[in-house]
Amino acid sequence: MIIFLYGEDAFRSREKLTQLRSAYLEKNPSSGLFEFDGDSSSEDVVKIMKQTLNESGLFATKKLVIARRFTEGSESIQKKLIDFLEEKIASIDADKDNILIFWEAKMPKKTNVLYKLLDKQVAKKQRFETLKGVRLEQWIVHRIHMIDAGTNIENRALPLLISEMGDDLLALENELRKLTDFCEDKRISEKDVALFVAQSVRSLVFEALEALASGNRAKALRLFEEQLEKGENALYLLSMCAWQMRNLLKVADGYADGCRQAPLLAKETKLHPFVVQKLLRQIGHFPLERIRQDFSLLANLDTQAKTGALDPKLALDMFVMKA
Repeated sequence: MIIFLYGEDAFRSREKLTQLRSAYLEKNPSSGLFEFDGDSSSEDVVKIMKQTLNESGLFATKKLVIARRFTEGSESIQKKLIDFLEEKIASIDADKDNILIFWEAKMPKKTNVLYKLLDKQVAKKQRFETLKGVRLEQWIVHRIHMIDAGTNIENRALPLLISEMGDDLLALENELRKLTDFCEDKRISEKDVALFVAQSVRSLVFEALEALASGNRAKALRLFEEQLEKGENALYLLSMCAWQMRNLLKVADGYADGCRQAPLLAKETKLHPFVVQKLLRQIGHFPLERIRQDFSLLANLDTQAKTGALDPKLALDMFVMKA
């Protein structure tokens, strides 16, 4: 059997991969687990994967084979895999005892030949799109119940939470766990979100970005290091920086186009007025072109860190040194 998991939302696709992996191993505790990474520097990765899948005989065990990020691999690695799949994909997919899961940490390019082959030939596939609007709100409510079945969130608190955190599910997960601990009477209110959501980290990010804007990289590094020493997650800090720059870019673009009032900017950017007011105070520190360049750099580093292509701490350091 072949399963293809892909899409823009690496958080949910990775979670699905973990669920499938755990369920298979629980049902088949004596089976073999094999994992291969397509962006590996080893050109033998496809050869070894082929040998694993082709293994048969009296003593062969059931196998779960996980193939990660092969659409991001070199052209030669992708070609070798495509040649193998074009010959064997039907027989592999018909094998009910063994499972081959292709997992992509992001949405592959539509022109990618391997992606087109998998999309066309694999019946069991699932695309994880970025959650927006009502679907994101439903995910938040469901996630709260998973964390603590007895806790709920007020309807008015949802827009503020999304405006503060965006659609970054990893960051939202972290904040929801904090909110379920701090809220009173098992109900997360708008006030709770305003008081507790990433308040200390957000302030730190503001200060670090201002330090970078003035060329004080040493101060930015020190601020991030202090948070890491306190146990804060490097990937979370990177995500918060990306969130901050993304929203700052939205407000700065609107401001440059002549929209100077917070209520109008909030309507145009679809950000909560509470957030817009604070971002307006930051615009003077960041020229518009600088915001665009830094956001582009951050978005790339954030993606690499979330997909496992780059160590989150290294990605954070690279942002500070290159911004």
